[in-house]
Amino acid sequence: MQRADHWFMTLLLYTLGFLLFWEWLRPLAIITNTSNLSVFLMYTAFAFLLSYLQLPLWITTPAKILAMLYALHSLFFFNSFFDTTWLNYLWKDIGENVGFLIHAEWAQLSDFFRSLLFFVLLWLVSYLMHYWLIQARRVFLFFLVTVLYVTVIDTFTLYDATAAIVRTVIIGFILLGLLRFVKLQEEEELSARKARFPLTWAGAMAVLLFITTAVGFAAPKAPPQWPDPVPFIKSAATGYGNGTGGGEGITQRIGYGTDDSRLGGPFVFDDTPVFTAITEDERYWRVESKDLYTGKGWKLSDQGELVTVNLEEESAPGLYFNSVKTEEVHTSIKLADGREFPQLVYGGMVVDAKIPEEVQLMLNPQKDKFRMVQNGEKISLPSYELTVEVPEFSIDVLKKPAEDPEAIKERYLQLPESLPQRVRKLTKELTADADNRYAKAESVKDYLQSEEFTYDTKNVGVPGKNEDYVAQFLFETKSGYCDNFSSAMAVMLRTIGIPTRWVKGFTPGSYEKTLDDGTSVYKVTNANAHSWVEVYFPNSGWVPFEPTKGFIDSFNVVQLAEDPEEGSLDSNTNPETNEPTPAKPQEKMNQVRQTGSAGGKLTQISDGIVTPLRVIVIIIVILLLAAVIIYKTRKRWLPAVFRVLYLRKSGEGVLPEAYERLLKLLPMYGLTRNENITLREYAVSVDRELGTHEMKVLTANYEKVRYRGDRSREAWLESRELWESIIRKLTARKESGSTDAFRR
Repeated sequence: MQRADHWFMTLLLYTLGFLLFWEWLRPLAIITNTSNLSVFLMYTAFAFLLSYLQLPLWITTPAKILAMLYALHSLFFFNSFFDTTWLNYLWKDIGENVGFLIHAEWAQLSDFFRSLLFFVLLWLVSYLMHYWLIQARRVFLFFLVTVLYVTVIDTFTLYDATAAIVRTVIIGFILLGLLRFVKLQEEEELSARKARFPLTWAGAMAVLLFITTAVGFAAPKAPPQWPDPVPFIKSAATGYGNGTGGGEGITQRIGYGTDDSRLGGPFVFDDTPVFTAITEDERYWRVESKDLYTGKGWKLSDQGELVTVNLEEESAPGLYFNSVKTEEVHTSIKLADGREFPQLVYGGMVVDAKIPEEVQLMLNPQKDKFRMVQNGEKISLPSYELTVEVPEFSIDVLKKPAEDPEAIKERYLQLPESLPQRVRKLTKELTADADNRYAKAESVKDYLQSEEFTYDTKNVGVPGKNEDYVAQFLFETKSGYCDNFSSAMAVMLRTIGIPTRWVKGFTPGSYEKTLDDGTSVYKVTNANAHSWVEVYFPNSGWVPFEPTKGFIDSFNVVQLAEDPEEGSLDSNTNPETNEPTPAKPQEKMNQVRQTGSAGGKLTQISDGIVTPLRVIVIIIVILLLAAVIIYKTRKRWLPAVFRVLYLRKSGEGVLPEAYERLLKLLPMYGLTRNENITLREYAVSVDRELGTHEMKVLTANYEKVRYRGDRSREAWLESRELWESIIRKLTARKESGSTDAFRR
């Protein structure tokens, strides 16, 4: 390449640009629920590499699409990438989410579709970086916005940007310096040989940056002179400054806590690891339950005492009855390095536990909470293994009427006298057509997951002194997170005489990998802290329900299955009609994630639509054909694009840029320049071919600007008509091969 934009300099610019953009991605793992950030980073690096290589569009577009599909598959599916079953669910999920976009239902977008949009954004950024670094040679605005972004994130979130700010400043100044050097070389028309990499100049700049950075770290710093405005800004922005719950007007940090007496208020995500679980499939991790609703949160009606658990005699805790069909599942739990979590996490009814002999397993039966005790002191084990029984409830059994024990009714139907009557009225209206307990529970759950409510972690109200937490959520804010949804369902069912309790623990976590024995590894973080509901059924026991909008439970306990002696129905069968019912796209995606396939074959999309694999192939073929057509017809539309770009400009530097664009355009029409001839000789040949004198005059004006330093703006105003005339004559010129005049 001519001038300073040789391959090494270009590669260095791209590398620095990538490192600068990386600072935008780093905080996402902390301030959002984005996991597996390395996948997005690798895709970004791949997109930057393709932009650097400047391959034809018909190569880069399919390559980026294929890389995007592979990245999405690695994030959301466990089966082989070449097993095209997963494409069915990909296609249906895209179709469903496009509908949400059209109707502006942003909260309904699935994680898969959000990830797809994020990959498209990364694709666009790679193109913008090429434009800023190679064409415009201007990156200061992006650098400035990056500094502002990092500092704001550092101020208002949990992300510590101390090192990020230093990295950003160093990378940004080096990038600005190199771009300035490249621009100077281009203005001076240095040849490729003379435009060697400025090692001495770059070294001096690096030393200067190092010294200033070191001084900045080592120099004494005065303490803050003004009060910290951040708490005031947060309070004013959220409107929770006078709240009595949650965090007393301060945004909370998500994680597992023990005090639930004051619920409400916003929180920020925290992806600090808690433990790693090795198990056969996804499941919620239970820790404890609470039974006393106060109107502001949850407490225990009886704190209870720890009792020693003898798993050789009976299971613990007794979540469901012996008549319930169960399957034994082995689970290994390992706490994160340096993390203490004294409570036991379990995904079913515990039947066996492998812990050191000197450690006693204790249980608080009032809240089904396990603790480990050694020498009379509570401890936190770094790892342990459990065998649990995972239930499979029968829908028919859950629908059968039965009387609740008095002890259950006395404890799990409690409600405060201050509970507004409109909560009872709403629940009766929702369950009026339901003739059994299971149907009533499903009616309430479906209502909470309807469009009436929004999942939100920021704009979440805190009940006032005389305000009920559940009533505020149901009738005022209709916006919240798991605590709001689970508390609402538990309280609503209690108003119609159905015993419930509030349960705390963790969602399954993020999938890490599959081991050789078929088990999977899941990483559970503070961001996975969650709450849900357990409903008491006299013939079965405590059955978990997930009412939080946007969450799909992995309890795997409410299967559409009859009693064994009466036959069985699979999980996609309607118990009323015994006919298959279509699963939602998101549920099918979950099935693929858990089983690795969906029946082992690629199913046809309904109504005769072709399979997703064919659709994707067709789309790729269309894109390739479009790329070929665009490339083949460039002589017709490219001159018009150049006219639009340059004829409206009148600033400094337009003439050299427009003239150099013209030099690149001429060879497309057979007017190729031999490297051995000067620009003036080339201009004479062009004029001879086009039957004009304009190229010679335009070249003279260009040389005056380049070599004599004449004002570029005035020269362009004089040359604009000449430049446009040549462009028009090229458009009218028929395609021809190179002539001898350009090859001498």
